[in-house]
Amino acid sequence: MADAPNVVIVVLDTMRRGVLSAYGGQAKTPNIDALASDGVVYRDCIASSPWTAPSHASLFTGLLPSAHGVHETWEKKIVEVFGSMKDVQAEPLASYLTDRGYDTACYSANANLGPGSGFERGFSHFRLVNVTVPDEEATKAVALAKKYGKTKREAALNLAKQGKVGELVHLFKEDRRLKREHRRRNFPRVKGGEGITSLALSQRLEQPFFLFVNLLEMHEPYTSGDLGGEPRPISDLFGTRPVSESLMAEIRRKYAEEASVVDGFVGRILGRLKSSRAYEDSLVVVTSDHGQGLKERGFFGHGTFLHEEVIGVPLIVKYPKGARPKQAAGYQPLHRVQELVKDSLIGVNDGLSLHSDHAVAESFGVPFGVDSVSQAPDFAAKRERYDRPRKAVYRSGLKLVVDGKDGSIEEFSRAGEPADPQAERKELQEMVALLAQAGDGAFVLPSVG
Repeated sequence: MADAPNVVIVVLDTMRRGVLSAYGGQAKTPNIDALASDGVVYRDCIASSPWTAPSHASLFTGLLPSAHGVHETWEKKIVEVFGSMKDVQAEPLASYLTDRGYDTACYSANANLGPGSGFERGFSHFRLVNVTVPDEEATKAVALAKKYGKTKREAALNLAKQGKVGELVHLFKEDRRLKREHRRRNFPRVKGGEGITSLALSQRLEQPFFLFVNLLEMHEPYTSGDLGGEPRPISDLFGTRPVSESLMAEIRRKYAEEASVVDGFVGRILGRLKSSRAYEDSLVVVTSDHGQGLKERGFFGHGTFLHEEVIGVPLIVKYPKGARPKQAAGYQPLHRVQELVKDSLIGVNDGLSLHSDHAVAESFGVPFGVDSVSQAPDFAAKRERYDRPRKAVYRSGLKLVVDGKDGSIEEFSRAGEPADPQAERKELQEMVALLAQAGDGAFVLPSVG
């Protein structure tokens, strides 16, 4: 395959499209802008899922979550989902490329894509560089602190009142140690990007190669490297440790700043491609697995909901040999990227395989361990409200979100504004029919006949 293009896919984990200047955002991202000027900026890319594991499984297999099965349920959460990719029958993209003579490498900062996850299938080189998970000693200290209070201050006061000086001193020392380590790594501003790019740049790959990189800088936390960190999104959702509006304002600002940080790492990868004279002959894709809710609708984080800010993601493609195809009408479902890659291998760089007249995204409930918030007031009622299957479908400028437990319509909108179901009745019926075609007999659809 002497003329086969190199393939480079960079996932900017948790990047919502509106942050980037290529999409009208205010973030300074000169390296991504330069890539955009060499390629095509797709403006209607829809992630298959609102969190990492299902979305990456779709990206690699071309299947929706309901088809590949790497997703959450009422009983199965993030811990149980880990490893599910091993059992997916569909051939992952890395295996497809390996069978065609590609040298394949994956460097990930997200533990959901770590060793044992099944996402290593087909890769010749595979490394996880994760700095968001505390080491064993820090994890034990966090668990101990939580036994005595919701915050560090509360835990310290309770330990002092109970005369447990030894445990208090241990937590204080562990807190200081972790702070020093985070300062050394510039965490949480940098969440593995330095290590990821260093590994990617030091690896000597034989052409043609497939390089996959997951950069985690856009992911929470944003404001603290302390023991316990800032409140987790699930804690905010269930009300056990809400994020205040003042903290949310700081999170929004720092989230936008992270775009410039991750842009620097993208620049280093693109720079190596250029210096090694591989850039011109490479298919380069920069995208995201999902976005991030910043409480525009009362929700901080990702997973669970199918809001636009959570599943609307960037997609910038630089085609080999300067190809600049025109965009077709419709949407670019993220799981179509693997078809784009396969087309490029046979010299087809028209981008048509990316496009569809509709796009579907799926969620099957709260993906993160609800046991951690089981002490929340009205926990059962809150779980019943949030932990539900949802599907979204986009078509003809309309968006429909359905609650699959009772068939109710959570959202029917056009350009972010409520649409009239009666005025758009024919389109609504066709969108429900598209959801029916997606399969999953347990999912209840609305009656719109």
